[in-house]
Amino acid sequence: MAWHAYHFARDARHAVALLTDLGPQARLVAGGTDLLVQLRDQPDLSPALVDVTRAPDLGAIGPTPKGDGLLLGAAATYAAILRSDLAWEAAPLLVQAVAQIGSAQIRARGTIGGNLGTATPAGDSLPALLALDARLHLLGLKGARTLPLEAFFLGVRRTALEPGELIAAVEVPRRPVRRGAFAKFGLRRAQAISVVSVAAAVEEDETGRVSLARVALGAVAPTPRRAREAEEALVGARLTPEAIAAAADAAAAAAQPIDDIRGSAAYRRELVRVLTRRVLQALAQGTPPARPVEASVARPLPPAPLPPADWDGRSLRFRVNGEEVAIPDVRGRSLLRVLREDLGLTGTKDGCSAGECGACTVLLDGVAVTSCLMPAPQAYGREVLTVEGLGRGDRLHPLQEAFVDHAATQCGYCTPGMLLSAEALLRTVGQPTPEQIRVALAGNLCRCTGYYQIVEAVQDAARRR
Repeated sequence: MAWHAYHFARDARHAVALLTDLGPQARLVAGGTDLLVQLRDQPDLSPALVDVTRAPDLGAIGPTPKGDGLLLGAAATYAAILRSDLAWEAAPLLVQAVAQIGSAQIRARGTIGGNLGTATPAGDSLPALLALDARLHLLGLKGARTLPLEAFFLGVRRTALEPGELIAAVEVPRRPVRRGAFAKFGLRRAQAISVVSVAAAVEEDETGRVSLARVALGAVAPTPRRAREAEEALVGARLTPEAIAAAADAAAAAAQPIDDIRGSAAYRRELVRVLTRRVLQALAQGTPPARPVEASVARPLPPAPLPPADWDGRSLRFRVNGEEVAIPDVRGRSLLRVLREDLGLTGTKDGCSAGECGACTVLLDGVAVTSCLMPAPQAYGREVLTVEGLGRGDRLHPLQEAFVDHAATQCGYCTPGMLLSAEALLRTVGQPTPEQIRVALAGNLCRCTGYYQIVEAVQDAARRR
């Protein structure tokens, strides 16, 4: 992993100027959940990174200027979307999809613009945005332009962005009569790339017949795509079992899946049929969707100021476990490496280097994040808590005491990350339910399978606080 220069953008226009000045070597970074894995796997890459996490306009969530839709800044995190009452009111279908992305740690830093710009067919927010007729606001040297989302994806990891252009915002039209549902199948409940995902949205007339339908598929073609044949099968019909079955068959026929390690083409096509039927059945029942439990445990990162104007782009000043720390050169390194190599805080583990195991979890301004996927400069001016700072001297933290009392640790490799994810949860939800605990810890893998005791320990620690 390496980058030779690091810049923080003040706003969207400054980001465009930096991209232009730095040329083809420049890459945008926000959550880093895809980019840092790519840099790890391609060590010959040495880009200049333009960080947009401290550009207020790019992280904003609000109504459109005319009040007729939802406007999401491209750097709005999944956690911020989950916590936004406006997003839930205006686009519950999108919130349902965002809730199934990654883990609590990934959702704390991953962004809607990153999911779009990466342009993988399996991006979970993409079918939902297609079903909502989303539009993208793009900004480049030539100025601003708006593009329908359907026209944005050109192929696997290929988009309509021009050189030096970026996604500034995502606009979702407000249509109160449109109801939507989302379903995803992955190889495990959390932290799983979609094998197939389906989003559906319908509008009905006064007689109960479908007047408008959207059915969008993910992970079954080179780009996320609408299944227009399924939409046509629904328009003019009521959501009867027969109409739903016909639309599900049409969606399966419209899919263009491939065989890969996660599933065969035939398996994916059948999954399209099953998931399309499920989301349409949910819409036929007419019950308003419940806000995902992931929203109740989400904790967006608080804003942080820009480094001083004379910052050299390589040094790092931040607080770690209550102490001010200054490190002269963190170029090309993740926060995980800095904590372990420079500060000797080896309680933070490297289990996968891809944000999938949670062993590297630390708290960043009180929010659980995967430090292996975080460029170290992003910690500038922030506060980091590692497992070494959880207790006070020789006195264990209540969570640590509860883990001991409930035998919630075996080999111990995952325990530091588990403790910090649990601490983030208890700071957000004082007395969490077992389901909230499971969701909050879904990004922390225990190879010794001690989950029952871990959930019990977190419940006990909540009572002790």
